[in-house]
Amino acid sequence: MDAPRTRSPFRLFLGPALVTLLLAVVFVVAAYAHARTQNADVGRFDQDLYLQGARALHDSAYAVPTNRLHMPVYLYFQAFFYDSALPMEATFTRARVANVALALALLAVLHAFFRRTLPIREARLLTLIFAFTIFVFRAPYVQVECLFYVLAFFGFVGLCSLWERPSWKVAIVAGAFEAAAHLTKGSVLPGIALFTLAYAVREALFAYRARRVDRDRLLARTTPLAALLATYLGLLAPYLRTSKALFGAYFFAAGPSYAMWMDSWDEWVDKERRLGSYTTWHLLPKELVPSAANYLHSHSIGQIVSRELLGLGEMLGNTLLSHGYIDYAILFLAFAGALAVANARQKASPAPFAVERAPAFAVVYLAFYVFLFAFYGPIAAGNRFILTLFLPALYAVFRAHAPSQDAYVSVFGYRITWHSLVSFATALIALHIAFRLPATITRIAAGG
Repeated sequence: MDAPRTRSPFRLFLGPALVTLLLAVVFVVAAYAHARTQNADVGRFDQDLYLQGARALHDSAYAVPTNRLHMPVYLYFQAFFYDSALPMEATFTRARVANVALALALLAVLHAFFRRTLPIREARLLTLIFAFTIFVFRAPYVQVECLFYVLAFFGFVGLCSLWERPSWKVAIVAGAFEAAAHLTKGSVLPGIALFTLAYAVREALFAYRARRVDRDRLLARTTPLAALLATYLGLLAPYLRTSKALFGAYFFAAGPSYAMWMDSWDEWVDKERRLGSYTTWHLLPKELVPSAANYLHSHSIGQIVSRELLGLGEMLGNTLLSHGYIDYAILFLAFAGALAVANARQKASPAPFAVERAPAFAVVYLAFYVFLFAFYGPIAAGNRFILTLFLPALYAVFRAHAPSQDAYVSVFGYRITWHSLVSFATALIALHIAFRLPATITRIAAGG
């Protein structure tokens, strides 16, 4: 009787390796097609400003401070590839190639992380969704978003882990990622502030309900929070000191500090025309400079609410007219919401959304940023802001539901399990890559 045939380790490795190589080739070809047809003008979407910042760093041997309109990490990345001897067209081409290579490297890092924290099917699916509905459209632009999405995602994961299992080691890792994300794009600080406030309120409520202060618990909980803030602020300290010296505020960034408190981008342009460069506004009388205090003083509650609602509407419209990612957000968020409602009606265990669990913080965090980005809508309402939340939202759903493959919701009498939903989404992303991507990659500009 013949012994059963077994597949060699080489063959087991070769199949996935070839598929990965094929997908990488498809990614690069699609990114090139998008760059050639939709991103031939360096003057669009601030790309020329990024290259100007990279040139200033390169030509000064990295001695000049960055302008705080664009944060430094991505400028340093592009400065590494900058060559002053090249004409602008060649410089622009090199910068786009560098960004595509960066995107591929970031996808490899993400997939490795998904493989460690999710079942293999979910890890592959999440990587494919993110690669071919977002990254392939963002990679051909000389913009910070690809790098920021990944750093912000790991910062989010770190905060969720710290919320559920406070640990000084986790706190240091989370603080490091949040600091890196802050130096990449200036929208991290509100999330850190939200976490600190929510964490403190949770511990205060625990002490209040217990009618006493548990010193051991207090020490065990405050130490990780202190480690988070110390790591975050410690890594940022040199940058913050320079910001204070040059721009009058430690956490200065042109967008959150000034642009956010205007009613439109045209107002920003008009302010610079009348007041001069934003880099000198800190020297002007406070009543002339956009700020939260001035905005609240000059706008009624009705105007603020109207701005928020209009921003939410515009943001929703942008996502529905996007390049494919919204399909998966709707599928998985609808499943998670329907399952939560069904469990509540059946009085099933609410443990996943208990205040001590990560999903509870994730919901608050994501909702907070949705409203924050909607408020910023009159200044810049493109997809690139709301996409910051796409991967954190999907990953949170995958982490919550992947361990229970049989979790299900009933829709018109049909039982939809998590397993079947993942299978459907896998087929959908395969069809997207084969048919939808070729039709949209050269038709939709994605840099805004």
